[in-house]
Amino acid sequence: MELGDRRVSFLLSDMIQIFMAVIACLSFIGVLLTLNEMRKDRDAAYKPAVLMNAADFQISWDANGEEKWLSSLPKKSDGNYEVNEDGSITGTFSLPVNIFPNGELESFTAVNIGIGTARDICFEWDQNNLLLLTDYLSVCNPSKSNFCTFDKSAAFSFGGRLVVTNMERNPRLMYMLSDATETYTLPLPMAYSILIHEIMKCASLPENLYIVLYVEYSDIQGKRSRDTIYISINRTYFENDVDGSGTATYQLAPFLPTE
Repeated sequence: MELGDRRVSFLLSDMIQIFMAVIACLSFIGVLLTLNEMRKDRDAAYKPAVLMNAADFQISWDANGEEKWLSSLPKKSDGNYEVNEDGSITGTFSLPVNIFPNGELESFTAVNIGIGTARDICFEWDQNNLLLLTDYLSVCNPSKSNFCTFDKSAAFSFGGRLVVTNMERNPRLMYMLSDATETYTLPLPMAYSILIHEIMKCASLPENLYIVLYVEYSDIQGKRSRDTIYISINRTYFENDVDGSGTATYQLAPFLPTE
């Protein structure tokens, strides 16, 4: 009996130890889950959320298909230039060239709708945007298939002249206040505006036009985030007169892509 009692005693002792170990493990897991939820709550309390506002634009063109900004450029440059494949310019081209017209044609606004301040913000345009826009233009107007070439700069062929403009720039902001306190104006790259305008002049458009913008920023804890903003291009009005002149309006608006 003594040996049997000892076995029962050992068995009960082992069971109690296993039970206590299980309780300790569950308690440890509970503490980890609690700490994780506390971390999530803390991060959420500081989390920014940067988004662009929808923006509407209106364009008009004359019987030659030229907009005011283009027709106002000097007809001849100070010299003759050649735009090389790498974006450099040498003085051997026979056509008049307008190099880097000052300023952008259009801009849009961004806002921080989150509950925390965003810091060290960088907006970066997707490198495929110009290729997307040139493809859209080639679909709705095949005669414009060679309208644009780009590398370090973008060159556009307008009849007897070239317009060479900057590639996309990546705007930076030091901070954006929380809770949509104020908006921040950002330029739309001029190369984008030129291509979009030529697309908007077409009688019919491809479906689901869009471009992509990335935004990277830090919260006040220093945690870095990178978001993708998909921007739809929607024409909301179009009128084309018999002489070739016309007017159009279009909207750039953020959207969530569907699978």
